[in-house]
Amino acid sequence: MKKYFLYDGSQQTGPFDIEELKSKKLNKDMPIWFEGLDDWTTIDKVDELKEIFTVIPPPFVVKLEPQARVQKPESQKTVSSDNPKQSSSSGRRLFINIGLVILGLIGYFIYTQIQHQQYQNDRESEINAEEDTKRMIRNDITSYVIADRSDYSYSEFGGISNLKISVTNNTDYLLDNVQVRVIYIKANGDVWDSKIIDFNLVNPHAKSTMKIGDTSRGTSVQYEIVSIKSSALGLN
Repeated sequence: MKKYFLYDGSQQTGPFDIEELKSKKLNKDMPIWFEGLDDWTTIDKVDELKEIFTVIPPPFVVKLEPQARVQKPESQKTVSSDNPKQSSSSGRRLFINIGLVILGLIGYFIYTQIQHQQYQNDRESEINAEEDTKRMIRNDITSYVIADRSDYSYSEFGGISNLKISVTNNTDYLLDNVQVRVIYIKANGDVWDSKIIDFNLVNPHAKSTMKIGDTSRGTSVQYEIVSIKSSALGLN
């Protein structure tokens, strides 16, 4: 029986009979030698072995027909980005920063509204308290605005000299005008004469004094406040 020798590219193997060759994975280009050959040949050139070698087909390539390129609608187009994660992270940070700015503005607006409301409430309380004070002063104005006179000289035959009349403003408000009536009394007690003295712009917690002209009649003097005007106090 014929014996065959194989060379697998690195070493020589064999001998094998034809039945043993059938159990091996052979290809047509594998070198083979058997008795009767002058030199090595390949399996595909040995007629009795053509049916036993494993034929290795060439790689199968699927040929596709060229297709027309279909352009995606705008809504389905994908925008490529070199750094999608970085862009997403930057967008998130920008969104957070804008949110913080908006929250800050809202907080500032609320704070200013609260401060304004508090100011309005305090101001209203101050106004109400001041109005109460003014009302109290108006109701008892003669306790706060006082007239008095200085010592004066008189003649037993009649005549007043060196008379001064003063008005004291004990309020916190300007008095626009205070009128004081000065009454001259004769020796028998009758009124000889009277005159109105105007004190204009009497400052808060101040005293205004006026010298009254001398007279040729009268032996004594009386005086009284007849009117008080103050825009600040609501006295007209």
